[in-house]
Amino acid sequence: KKKRGRTMFNESLKENYTNYYINHYLTISILLIILIIFSKIAPKIKNSKYGDKIFRYGISILLVLSEVVFHIWRYKTNNYNIHEMLPFTGFCSMLHVLTIIYLVTNNKKLATASLYFSAIGPTLALMFVNMNPFYAFPHFRFFHYYLAHFIYVLASLYYYFTKQTNVNKKDFLLTLKYTLIYTVFVYIYNIVFKTNGFFLMSSPVMAINKIFIKFKFIYTILWLGFILSIFYLVHLLLIFISNKALKKFEYIQNDKIYQRM
Repeated sequence: KKKRGRTMFNESLKENYTNYYINHYLTISILLIILIIFSKIAPKIKNSKYGDKIFRYGISILLVLSEVVFHIWRYKTNNYNIHEMLPFTGFCSMLHVLTIIYLVTNNKKLATASLYFSAIGPTLALMFVNMNPFYAFPHFRFFHYYLAHFIYVLASLYYYFTKQTNVNKKDFLLTLKYTLIYTVFVYIYNIVFKTNGFFLMSSPVMAINKIFIKFKFIYTILWLGFILSIFYLVHLLLIFISNKALKKFEYIQNDKIYQRM
C-alpha cells in the first residue's frame, strides 16, 4: 500500500482519475455552499467601513502569493515550461491577472467583462478538472487549483451581488470583440510554441480529441462557437435576472406609495 504523507508538497498525494473525483464532488459541494452564503453577505461586506477594501486587497494578495508559490513548485519539480506558464496564454491564467487588476483598481468595466470570462474558463475548469496529474487533499496543487478558479468566480460575482456591474448590450459586445481579438493572438501563439492555450488546439476531454483527431481545425471552430454561445447565454441570463430584480424593486416602491395614499 502506498504510504501517504500529509505535507502540502508530498508527491505521494497523486491520485488516479477515479479516486480523485471523490475529492472533486465533495469540494464542489462545499464551494457551492460558500457561494450561496457569500451572495447573502456580499452587500454587507461592501457597505461596511473597511470590508470592501479588505476583501479586494486580501483576495488580490492571496492570488499573487498562490501564483508565485505555484511557479516555484513547478520549477522545483522539473515541470516548468515558460511557454505554458506565461500568464496571458491561457483563459484562466489571463483571468488570474485580470482579476488582480480589477480588484486592486476597483475597475467596474473589467469586473463586468470577468462575469462572462468566469462563466467559461473557471466554471468549466471546476466542473471538468484539468489537473495533470491529479493531486489530492491536502497537497498545495489541490488548494491552488480549486481556490484560484473559485476566486475568479467569487470576485466577479462580488461586483454583481453588490450591484457594481451594469450588464448591457454595449459592454457585452465590447467584451466579445476583445475576446475574439485575444483568441486570435493565443491561437497564433499556440501554433508557434506548440501550446494549447484556451484549449484551442485540443480538448481536455480525450473522447472529443479522438473524434477530431484528423479534423483539428474543425474542433477549433466548434470550440470557439461553443465559447461564444456560452457568452451569449450568460448575457441573457444576467439580463433576465437584472430585469426581474428591477420589476421586484418597482413593485415594492409602488406598494409603498399605495400604502401612503
